[in-house]
Amino acid sequence: MVRPKFLIALSSIVLCAAPAVAGWLIYTYGVDVPFADQIEVAEFLIRNHGRAFPAAGDLLAFHNESRMVFPRIVFFYLARMSGWNVKWEMAVSLLMACGTIALIGYLARFHFDRLAACTATAAAAILVFSPVQWWDWTVGFQMVMFFSPLLMALALVALSRGWFWPAVAAAAVATFSFVNGLFLWGALLPAVVLIDGDRKRRWLIPGWIVFGTISIALFFYGYEKPPGHPAVVMPWEAPLRFTAYVLAFLGHPLAWNQEVPESIAVGAVLVTTFVVGVAVAWRTRQRSAVIWAAFALYAAMSAGAAAAGRLRMSVAQSLEPRYAAISIYLAVGTILMLFAVARPRVVGLAVALVVAAHLLAVRSEWPVMQLFHRERLAGRAAVDLALVIPDHTALGELVWRDVVRMRKVIRDMAAIGYLEPLRSARIEAIDAGAPPWFGDFVGVKTLPAGLGVYGWASLPGARPADAVLLTWITPRGEEVMSVARYAWLPRPALAQIEPSLLASGWQHEFPLRLPDGTRLAAWAYDTKERRAYRIAGRFIVSGQTAARY
Repeated sequence: MVRPKFLIALSSIVLCAAPAVAGWLIYTYGVDVPFADQIEVAEFLIRNHGRAFPAAGDLLAFHNESRMVFPRIVFFYLARMSGWNVKWEMAVSLLMACGTIALIGYLARFHFDRLAACTATAAAAILVFSPVQWWDWTVGFQMVMFFSPLLMALALVALSRGWFWPAVAAAAVATFSFVNGLFLWGALLPAVVLIDGDRKRRWLIPGWIVFGTISIALFFYGYEKPPGHPAVVMPWEAPLRFTAYVLAFLGHPLAWNQEVPESIAVGAVLVTTFVVGVAVAWRTRQRSAVIWAAFALYAAMSAGAAAAGRLRMSVAQSLEPRYAAISIYLAVGTILMLFAVARPRVVGLAVALVVAAHLLAVRSEWPVMQLFHRERLAGRAAVDLALVIPDHTALGELVWRDVVRMRKVIRDMAAIGYLEPLRSARIEAIDAGAPPWFGDFVGVKTLPAGLGVYGWASLPGARPADAVLLTWITPRGEEVMSVARYAWLPRPALAQIEPSLLASGWQHEFPLRLPDGTRLAAWAYDTKERRAYRIAGRFIVSGQTAARY
């Protein structure tokens, strides 16, 4: 039998190591570059630059289906302090996750003995700080995903102490932080019922329902369906596909690969375990289990809403990595509830299975995360050069599809000092002047729409290039620059590329025909130093081919 002191010591190590792993992930794989939803945040910052506090209309405006009042306030002041370094937003995500675990630990001490409290909190920490949530850790905008779990844990602490109004305030703040905050009113209702029965305050349940109804009504006032979003699908319209989407959504963070069937299987196991746990809690009158069920209910309600809004896209859409910060809480709530209702051996087996599944899921997600990191680095190079080069293919594919809008944002952010794009596309302005020992421009292929080029690239210190810049000099002496879309891709990401390119490191397709006599060169680009290192090998275009010279 495992000694309690050993379990407590091991739990303490896990509680220190888990946030450290998430912090290392942010430090290593986070890239200071705006991406996707952050473009709207940038426009919000531009409109409110020079103000001491953002305009009310901007704070209350919808972002897709969300009113992000409180996250926008955080975005606003973080940008002021950091010059809009989005890695600060990633750091706030980590701090909020730490707050969530601290509150879960407090709740555990409130409801369990010391040994169970330590091990339960450690098990939750493994999931809350999981690298499976790599998208949420390494995209600054995903900070919004961490508001609801933190506020739910805060509300549960308040309800456990019999404090009604702080719980109402936490749920209201969550409602106006992200759309999933709406579900706190439902997920926390069983806990409200619990304290109502304990303290004989019969007005609590009606009061909770009234305040929830008011908050939700205010949230939806003036709501208009975002353009381009698919029509809503009700569960009875496609019950099998709806169920498959929900289970895949909930199971993906612990699935051993990124496929729908495996995610559905894991989701089904988690949901079944949760339902059995609820039944046992009801039978044995373990009323404190209601506290932990709130986390699982939050994830389940979010899954149902995602299925209703996204099912018309496909069931596979449920596997979007950005959902992990929500769906992981089914496993968190289920494990914590098992500590309340199951025997120690059963709990130990469940925790071991979850940890094993988690490790397999991390292994499956790791190559995808590395590819995402490389794309963000190349996107950073595309942002640096967005205002001075004519080829915006990389900018459109790796940063934001609306290139005209993106370039305007970059220009406006540069005007207020939040971005510093390069002012010249001349390679001499960023050339480090080092000999061409930083890779090889391997070859050129003729493609139907132009030329494809490929090679490999590195930077000083024998590390892969952050991005690859391509320059070509026309016969008239005009120099043009482009950003290669990929650098040092992992092998799985090259599955659709011709076998001859599998080990080439980087590749790019010119979206135009180059005139005869054009000279091509490649450069390894360091996004931190904003310096370029020449890659060995140059080509000259002749007809539909190119020859090395």
